[in-house]
Amino acid sequence: MYLIPIIAIVISLFAFGAAVIMLRRLRDWHFGFLGAMTAFITAMIGLYVIGHSTAVLAGDTSMPLSNAQAAGLLIISVMALVAVFFFERVVLERKSAEEQLRLPKFSIERAAIAVFWIEPDGHIQYINPHACEILQFTRNELMAKSVFDIDPKLSPSSWKERWNNLKAEGSLSYETVYRTKEGQFVPVEISANYLEFNNKEYNCTFARDISAYKKTSAELVTAKEQAEIANRAKSEFLANMSHELRTPLNAIVGFSEVITNEMYGPVGSKKYLEYVGDIGKSGSHLLEIITDILDISKIEAGKVELSEHEFEVDDVLKSCIT
Repeated sequence: MYLIPIIAIVISLFAFGAAVIMLRRLRDWHFGFLGAMTAFITAMIGLYVIGHSTAVLAGDTSMPLSNAQAAGLLIISVMALVAVFFFERVVLERKSAEEQLRLPKFSIERAAIAVFWIEPDGHIQYINPHACEILQFTRNELMAKSVFDIDPKLSPSSWKERWNNLKAEGSLSYETVYRTKEGQFVPVEISANYLEFNNKEYNCTFARDISAYKKTSAELVTAKEQAEIANRAKSEFLANMSHELRTPLNAIVGFSEVITNEMYGPVGSKKYLEYVGDIGKSGSHLLEIITDILDISKIEAGKVELSEHEFEVDDVLKSCIT
């Protein structure tokens, strides 16, 4: 007989404590209020059972419930309290999972790259703000379009073929162009990934605007072409200049040798012969320099040929001293 009131006292104390904890601990205030009220009602039922049992023990036969009914009522209230604790756990786990998903979603929404979720028929199921920024559409406008509206290179047949390739490979990377709301074309680098979610197939596409890269590449190509043109012009100039200079130098060197050797008779004063010799040496030296310049132009043109021959070290040293 004393077991029921003792159990009711324990349950009442526990239920009051649970009511306070639920009001203070649960993050979802709606569920916390429901749990607290359930615990409070359980505590009231426990108090009622305590009073009922006390009256029965005192011999009061006018009580509306029997001990068995009072105990059953107490058991039902306890089961309700246990159910509240169980659902509290379920709700908290669900909220924790939702909280973990918020970070990836937040990252995709803030990503500086366009993100598309595309269905097998080409319909756009999801886009992030950067995709709207690149294509100059609002989210609602872009969600009402298909991949064929933004990629002029795609047709239903080519899209089906690409989808099958993506499904087989798992991921694809390629370059294409997107058409903006104003009709302009934006070059993009695509990284497409095949996904299955909730028994549905998706093409998760990451599109990076490469307009600046394309512009820089074109400028580099233009600069390279201009440098090659300038280099060819320089080589042609050096070759022409070498030719123009070598012709009169050959005459200077040749005639100085004729005078030095007195091929047509004596010159007279030996001083003239010394001067003529200096003229010949200077002309020869200048001719060697011009030849070296011509060799440089041959090297740049890839037409240089190796010429091996013996030479006297003494002559090289004398030339340096002179």
